[in-house]
Amino acid sequence: MSGHSKWENIKRKKGKTDAIRARITTKISKEITIAARMGGGDPVGNMRLKLALTKAKQNNVPKENIQRAIAKGVGAASGAGFDEVTYEGYGPGGAAVIVECNTDNRNRAAADIRHAFTHHGGSVGTPGCVGWMFKKKGSIIVAKDAADEDTVMMIALDAGADDVTTGEDSYEITTSPENFLTVSEALEKEGIEAEASELAMVPDNYVKLRFLENHDNARARFLISDELSLQNWTAFLFFQKGMTLIYAGQEVEATHLPSLFEKDTVMWQTGADISWLLARLSQIKKAPLFADSRYELTAMPHDIMLASHYKDGQQMLGVFSLRGKSSLLQLNAPDGFYQNLINDQKVEIHAGMLSTDGHPIIINVSRKEM
Repeated sequence: MSGHSKWENIKRKKGKTDAIRARITTKISKEITIAARMGGGDPVGNMRLKLALTKAKQNNVPKENIQRAIAKGVGAASGAGFDEVTYEGYGPGGAAVIVECNTDNRNRAAADIRHAFTHHGGSVGTPGCVGWMFKKKGSIIVAKDAADEDTVMMIALDAGADDVTTGEDSYEITTSPENFLTVSEALEKEGIEAEASELAMVPDNYVKLRFLENHDNARARFLISDELSLQNWTAFLFFQKGMTLIYAGQEVEATHLPSLFEKDTVMWQTGADISWLLARLSQIKKAPLFADSRYELTAMPHDIMLASHYKDGQQMLGVFSLRGKSSLLQLNAPDGFYQNLINDQKVEIHAGMLSTDGHPIIINVSRKEM
């Protein structure tokens, strides 16, 4: 029975993977068809088609699917054509949303999009209601092992790129739509292959999503064995600008990776329950300073991070000992007693110095206590 069950699990997982691959192939084929219809079947001079073909190559779309999609776009094959339609609207909390669709039936697409918005607490708006908040830009991702930073920056900027930013394991090149193809070809000419590239609507303002755990890496509790250290890392994450994401099981400091295909219940009785900490940090993050303030971050000795949100004389300070160790810090804050917003304990700044016991500290400097 165990062998039979294992085979059934393999088939189920493979079926899901195949279904995802089929959806990707269908979507890219539609993009190729539309690009060929708008600019012809030759990728030379048709930036949109060249981009779609690059996506097809990256996702291993079969050659016959590509040829059939191009033929449909230039009118050499029968079958329903696809139109590109854009919808604008508002998501939960009033978040601006732009949806770009490829469809062979505009009426059906409009009904489906409207249902998707209303079903999830949003609404479809009129054309232009949120479009002014976005700009079309090109994005090219290059792996760090493809070339060094100076080389990528020199080639990209010389070809007309707007900016080059360095991430943990890749470079992101931002371009205008007009220079997207030129920059892509300049990199290709120098033998630098892009991991991904696209033209997309990019918001002028956005909220970063931050997380301490995800399904691609080991759990935080597995990597950080010290309890105080993990609390500091968690508080430090919440103190950053942006929205904090909690991964299932993080509330009980789970050490195992949950299954992506099977139900994985949070075991509240077997781990340390830090839901109180997450709830308190979530409450602190509702302070207006987090939404509209200047942010400063300073790395102190002994792996201590000193962070600050400030505006109009108000300041919220965060002290995070990433090793969970006690320390003595010099702070630019008035002397006095303050309440640690995380655990309601009193902390004292005396002669500009703060003594910590390794617990994370968040204090509101504008509310000095005597």
